[in-house]
Amino acid sequence: VLRQSEAEYSVDVVLVDYQKSAEFFNPMDTLLASGFQLVIKAEVEMRSMKNKKNTAKFSVFSESRVVRESANQLPRDRQALMNLTRTLGEKIAFRVRN
Repeated sequence: VLRQSEAEYSVDVVLVDYQKSAEFFNPMDTLLASGFQLVIKAEVEMRSMKNKKNTAKFSVFSESRVVRESANQLPRDRQALMNLTRTLGEKIAFRVRN
């Protein structure tokens, strides 16, 4: 579809919460075994373009974790962030399709 007015449905996604928090996997671990967790929440609203009415409104959560690769490196969130967004997109697509 080239124009939104030609579509049967419209889907709006608003990212409402993004958190990045430190995580330790065992109380006996040192900082070398540390990482962090990423969590995101999206509010999704689907509406019919025929009658301009909301047909569905729901929330979707996604989370991802990352661990330090070695003692000399800080944990990097790039791979975890890509996984987080891919998982969020899959969950939204699944809910919209059903």
